[in-house]
Parts: sequence; C-alpha cells; structure tokens
Amino acid sequence: MSKPLAIGVVVAIAGISVALFFAMYSVRTQVNGTISGQGGKLGTWTMRPDECESGERDQFRGVSLYETENAVRVTYIDPIGGTPSLAINTERASCKLLEGKIERKNGMSNHIWNISGYVRFDCTWNGGHVTGDVVFDNCH
Repeated sequence: MSKPLAIGVVVAIAGISVALFFAMYSVRTQVNGTISGQGGKLGTWTMRPDECESGERDQFRGVSLYETENAVRVTYIDPIGGTPSLAINTERASCKLLEGKIERKNGMSNHIWNISGYVRFDCTWNGGHVTGDVVFDNCH
C-alpha cells in the first residue's frame, strides 16, 4: 500500500469514528427533575427519573418517565387539539396544575422520533398527592 493511500485510509477511519461518536452522543437521553408522592396507594416517595420513552411507541403524543430502580411510571399525554392528561402507572390523575411541552427533534432512534420538552404537575391520585417538575431530551 502506498503511503498517500495509507494516510487516506487512516484519515477516513478517523473521520468515521468521530462521526459515530457525535451521532451516539447527540442521541443520548437526558432526564432531570423530581417527582414526589405523599399518601395514597404508594405512600410517601420521591423519584428522580433517569429514563424516558416517547409516547409514539404506544401510539400517543407524549412521554413516559421512569426511574431505573422504581416501579412507578408517570405518563404525560399531550393530544393535538385535546386536553393534556397525566397517568401514574396506568391510572389517570386529577391535576390542578398540568403543563408540558413536547417537541419532535430532527433525529430518530429505532424508527421513533426523538423528543424533548418538560412536564410540571400538581395532582391527586389514588388518595395521595403527586407533584413533579421534569425536563427531558432525546427520548425515543
């Protein structure tokens, strides 16, 4: 192999490696915030979600938030032209404050659009009180 060709191959491999690094980094999921519950079915608890999933997987516009070590799933549903709702596990909560924003990003993972946004809420659920303020990015 000639020296210019070998240098070209090394540069091409390095370029591909850098592109793959940035592609992987750009779709890294980020979730920040807390969700707290008091009383009711689950007792008193606080979770710091570290995982999120686009509602597109389950055919709705919204996001589901999880904590790896917690069995609680909080789902924010934001239908286009409809009233947003919040479900904890699978049961709907009654909220005096419920606001959020879902934005589709320019990339996909496993044929699901990446989304970003936030959700803030103050709700009652199964005899308890649940509050949350969570920001998420690159959920898919």
